[in-house]
Amino acid sequence: MRNIAYFGWSGSPDQETTNLFRNCIKTLKEVSDVDIYVTTFPGILDKDIEELVTPMYVSNEQWDNRRLTAKLEKMLEIKMEPGDRFYYCDGDLSFRSDPFKVFDEYPDMDVFYTERHYQFEFPVNGGVWGFKHSEEVEKFRQWFVSQVQNPTWEPYVYLRNNHPYVTEFDHKDWWVDQDFLNCIHWRTDWVNHDIGTKLNIKNVGYKYNLIVQMPVEEVIKQYDPVIMHFKSGGSNRWYKDVNLRK
Repeated sequence: MRNIAYFGWSGSPDQETTNLFRNCIKTLKEVSDVDIYVTTFPGILDKDIEELVTPMYVSNEQWDNRRLTAKLEKMLEIKMEPGDRFYYCDGDLSFRSDPFKVFDEYPDMDVFYTERHYQFEFPVNGGVWGFKHSEEVEKFRQWFVSQVQNPTWEPYVYLRNNHPYVTEFDHKDWWVDQDFLNCIHWRTDWVNHDIGTKLNIKNVGYKYNLIVQMPVEEVIKQYDPVIMHFKSGGSNRWYKDVNLRK
């Protein structure tokens, strides 16, 4: 059984955003025995980060204007065995303790996603989700990717046709993975029927993906999260004599 985490990183001209990604990878390695994969371009990863991960190179043609679809497609190239535990992650996280303990908390769980701690029209944040691999979960992840590539599932088709931010039905770039996870959240009872599985799909809440909206000290005191999500901003709030570890 392996612990696997997966990220996408195409680089950034902004140093603060780059630091977020570096610390994301390093904090995960500090708290977990994990194999890390990163979809990226040659020459993008700093050498010390490249030594910690397995790069998965993507072409400009596959990536441009379809970043999150490409990230999902590259995910399918990661070979897994039954029982392997997988995290699909954004690159602006900070890990306070081992995130893979979620699988110990919910031993019968097959697939998980994370809900925001505040009210929003899309309650699921796509920055953290995952699964414990099996034949049925493989059907799920293949279905997930195929729907983002070519929407046919009724809840997802409806959202694509009525999206408040993206008017193009065939949009393949930002939010497509998060949109699909929200459809799963709203129609969880449809999933097994529609793909012929018996998956236990669990909403594990915000502890494993706490979006930071206040000073870090207050976040830790109030929520005690396993994972903090900075949503590509605010890294200068990290290191003010704050102990991020649990």
